[in-house]
Formats: sequence, structure tokens, C-alpha cells
Amino acid sequence: MSIKPRLLVVLGGAITMCNGLQLFTAVESLVATPYAKLEKKVASQQIPAVAAAPAPRKTLASELAGGASFDHSAWDALLKAHVRDDGTVDYGGLERDGDAFRGYLAALAAADVDALGDREQLALHLNAYNALCVAHVLPVHGTLKSILDLSEKDAPIWDKVAGEVGGVAVSLNDIEHERLRLRWDEPELHACIVCASTSCPSLARFAFAGDGLERDMRARAESWLRDGSKGCAAERGGAVARLSRICLWFEDDFDTRGGAAAFVRDHVDGGSAAARALDGGAALRYFPYDWSLNKVAK
Repeated sequence: MSIKPRLLVVLGGAITMCNGLQLFTAVESLVATPYAKLEKKVASQQIPAVAAAPAPRKTLASELAGGASFDHSAWDALLKAHVRDDGTVDYGGLERDGDAFRGYLAALAAADVDALGDREQLALHLNAYNALCVAHVLPVHGTLKSILDLSEKDAPIWDKVAGEVGGVAVSLNDIEHERLRLRWDEPELHACIVCASTSCPSLARFAFAGDGLERDMRARAESWLRDGSKGCAAERGGAVARLSRICLWFEDDFDTRGGAAAFVRDHVDGGSAAARALDGGAALRYFPYDWSLNKVAK
């Protein structure tokens, strides 16, 4: 995420602070819309617009399978061993499996990306984002409270070199924006990349692969958006639908699916209160973003 975290942490906590002070609902309703517009404006100054993509973006529906494949079995085994059902990560366990993890990072660095089929390239970059984010966290996981703490003045963590993919040094922003968002018109990718934070979509307990990629990406989006603590929840008898802030920050990415609300509606349980709220034209509000590390509780 290329958003300047400290500003948005302040913004993201504003409505929570109002609730904590038990201000009237009417006050929140009055400020929520202009507040969201301001936050979206801040985000848009830091997130490359998909409309500025240098070439038409690909979709999985239009890309036939083909090309070479890549073996993600080492990453798959690590995820199954060290990610819990609730999406929290046992970083200590990953550290103990350091040889296997470093071996997978070495494989990513040596990958012949151009030889891979389009689906395999997408799967590789989803996995690479998650693995390289873990690589940032792992050396200091014992004392780290938030990935934001790894940022320095004028050097946000998202822009720091995280490792190599195909022999090219990359940051998390390089992968997210240049290799994912600007190449692919697949908004489900936001459910598949995880920036080591509690409010992020939960880390999958498997590695992505070209085979079955549409199915797995949709399943991750459903898992994320059906989580009433950070994906989507109906409030005030359905008058409000509260969404992940990712749906605000990356709002334009959902335009080809009818907008963020329509995308969310397509992925929540059809009989849920969230679905009924969205069908009824609920006002959109956004969860505060919790940047605390997504680690297993001790």
C-alpha cells in the first residue's frame, strides 16, 4: 500500500474517536461523506490510477492457460504450517523454518518470469508480495508491533526493496502497483495480498497457482468481505454498510465491476444483513484500519 500510513491512521481513527466520545449519530453522518472524500483524495495522490495503465489491463477470463509453470510447493507448505485458521501468522514458526523460507525466496529471485503463462505470472506475483512482506517482518517479529514501524523518514516500508523477483530488485509497491494493479483488471487481487496487518484480508493458508486461480481469488474475496469485523457489516438496521477502507482507498479499481459496493455485494452471502443493506442503498462507511501486526497471540 502506497498510502502515507500515518496520515491515514489519524484519519482512520477519527470516526472511532467520535464513537468513543459518544457523539450523536447525526454528527457522524454529517461529517462522514466529506471526510471520506478527503481521505480518498489523499489516497488518490499516492496510489497510481488504473486508468493510467500503459496498456489495456488483462483479465483472467480473457487469458488462456499456457506457458511455463512455477513450483510454489515450498511456500504452500510454509503457509499451511504457520498460518492459523483466523489468518494470524506464527512468525516464530516461520523463523524456525528459515531454511525453507529462504529457499523459496531464492526461487522467486531466480524465476524466469517472462517464460511463465499469464495466469502463472499473476499467481507468482500474489505469492511474491506475501512472501516478501513476511521477509520484511521476520527479522524483527518478536518486538514489532506494526509493519508501519519499519518505515523511516522519507522511506516508507512499501518503497523499500523487499527482495528479488526474476532477478529484479522490487519493493512491495513495485509488485502491487506495477505488476498487479496496472496489468490486471482483477479487483479480487486486493483480497489476496496481505500487508501483515490485522485489518488486511487474512493470509491464505495456501499458495496461489495458475490452475484454479479464478476460484481461489474469488474464495479469498468472499472470505474477506464476509468477515463482519473488517470486510463488510450492516449497521443501524441496514441503513449503513461499513466496508474495508481498501474499498475507499482503491475505489477506482472496482469501476469495471460496477463500483466498490457492487463488488462487495457480489461477494457477500446473498442472505446476509450486509447484502440486504447494500441492496437497499445503504450509506457507505468504513472500518478504522488496524495496522497492528497479524501475528498469533501469545
